[in-house]
Amino acid sequence: MAEDLDRAIAAVSNRGATWVSRRDAAEYLGRVAAQARDALQRNAEDSDTDVRAAVAKALGDAAWRDAGRSGKESQLTLDELVREIEKPGKREVRVIDGGFEISVALKNGRAQKVRVTHATSEAGADTIRVSTRCGPAADKEMAWALRTNNRLPHCSLAIVDDGGEAWFELVHSLRAQKATAEELRACVKEVAFYGDWAETRLTKGDAF
Repeated sequence: MAEDLDRAIAAVSNRGATWVSRRDAAEYLGRVAAQARDALQRNAEDSDTDVRAAVAKALGDAAWRDAGRSGKESQLTLDELVREIEKPGKREVRVIDGGFEISVALKNGRAQKVRVTHATSEAGADTIRVSTRCGPAADKEMAWALRTNNRLPHCSLAIVDDGGEAWFELVHSLRAQKATAEELRACVKEVAFYGDWAETRLTKGDAF
């Protein structure tokens, strides 16, 4: 199949070829793209966190992700994106100051509260911040946190100050103008999964 794909790519780009061969190549590539998109979408809820993250990235990076949508999904507001991924019993949404809190039900019977808010980077980029609190940021845990960051696929542990106390939060950001519901859903689930894992390591409880 790889050879067929390479030939089709070469054919559709060959301005010296007949229009029939270029048309046939374009139709073939369209079928392959549709099959790839459908396969990715069918596995967007895979039980493996790394697979889900890879699928979400593939859907987000693919040039054809908005085909047939007139670019609508990429222009959804934060409220619309969050409501798109809401799922009773799985992802319960409530409004908080500056955004939303999503209570994510996990397969281990626990739950993790994930916050989704607007943020602006130091470079001025409009982003969607996805975060969850994991536990107190004690000095003895700093080396563990840095080593953990090296293992996490996308999100990372950060320290935030709240009421004079330091806390670990797991954080990931998406570009607001490019974010899709599929990407946000995968991001929320990943942050919930690893956030719960970190909370178990830090507190042994399920407060967050």
